[in-house]
Amino acid sequence: MKRKCEMSEMCGIVVANDCSRGVPGVCADVQALFDGGGAEILDTRFAIEAMEEERRRLARDIHDGPAQMLTNLTMRLEVVKEMLRHQPDHVLPEILRIQELMRNSVGELRRLIYDLRPVEMAEIGLAGALRAYGERCVNLLDRNVTVDVDALPALSEDASITLYRMVQECITNAGKHAQAQTISIRAECEEGDLILTIADDGVGMGAGAVTGRYGLLGLQERAKLIGAHVAIDTAPGTGTTVQIRLKV
Repeated sequence: MKRKCEMSEMCGIVVANDCSRGVPGVCADVQALFDGGGAEILDTRFAIEAMEEERRRLARDIHDGPAQMLTNLTMRLEVVKEMLRHQPDHVLPEILRIQELMRNSVGELRRLIYDLRPVEMAEIGLAGALRAYGERCVNLLDRNVTVDVDALPALSEDASITLYRMVQECITNAGKHAQAQTISIRAECEEGDLILTIADDGVGMGAGAVTGRYGLLGLQERAKLIGAHVAIDTAPGTGTTVQIRLKV
């Protein structure tokens, strides 16, 4: 059952929530945040929160990936320096290990750069970028990810990047937080609208999670930038379906 509230009119969002599944009033919970004329304050707060969360994520990725790899490289080079003095015959195998570490570091840096801006977007468009992202997710998340995206209508660069980021956020949440094993991405055009649907078989979300930064309000900030509408259908134990609708 879909429920619309005043907030959906303000932000272009519809929450689909089946109250019979024990998660009533998601829309009411979100509406309460906007009572008292606080919508603009919340917009600013969640925009800042989204930026800070993105910075924290990037910092974690750099710390856990390239930073640790470079630290390891430095330590191994110290080992090579000692080997040159005392065990020169053992230097070559160590150099080969260092080369492998360097290749891995470069690959990780390229992944981070791609996450910041998918370089092939200008060449193959949103459809191609989504298909490529789905293929990478199979390896990165070790999940079954299917992508059903054919030719899409022409979109502005801002709209393409924003939609890509919204799909990326949904997939990240499904893989890391919802413990989903199967994730699907589907795009279709209907009555002049582009509809992106991201569905997973994860643990689902209750009202608190939907109204948190990983749910409805997090996607809302991106949706507002391009005039898109977001609908989330979820409940604990039933998986999550996110539908993004954009007039084209």
